[in-house]
Amino acid sequence: MYKVKLTTAFKISAEGMEFLIKGCIFSAMCINFVIVGSSGCVPSTAQLSQTERKLEGVLDFGDVGALPACYLTFNEPHFVNRIVIHTDYPIKGIDVYVSTGKDLWYRVKQFKRAISGATSVNIGRKTDIIRVVRKPTYVGGSVQNIEAYGN
Repeated sequence: MYKVKLTTAFKISAEGMEFLIKGCIFSAMCINFVIVGSSGCVPSTAQLSQTERKLEGVLDFGDVGALPACYLTFNEPHFVNRIVIHTDYPIKGIDVYVSTGKDLWYRVKQFKRAISGATSVNIGRKTDIIRVVRKPTYVGGSVQNIEAYGN
């Protein structure tokens, strides 16, 4: 049996080792992405549309004390995943509430910065009334419409 002695050793610099580690991490991430994507764990657009649908309700404009408000009322309680607030011009000082019972409200979101156009708000609660209130200290546009999506 022959013994071979290697006289030359491979030396890797710190930069080379860092590059090698980053390459291994990137390869592992790509393999995981392919495995998860092909296993069906990531829902497709068709699956999302089946689980989340546009909820039909009655849109009403009114006041909460001296504050202008917009209400979206459903016939029965629904689990609302998100709502979309449509405005005509940028508006500051918007608060979004959901009804949790008779005269009980839970504030879901408080906008301190201006919102405009179509702004999406994640809710994730079961409710029968959604209320959007604009504080009177801020002048500007108004809420034109509210759309709710859920089950």
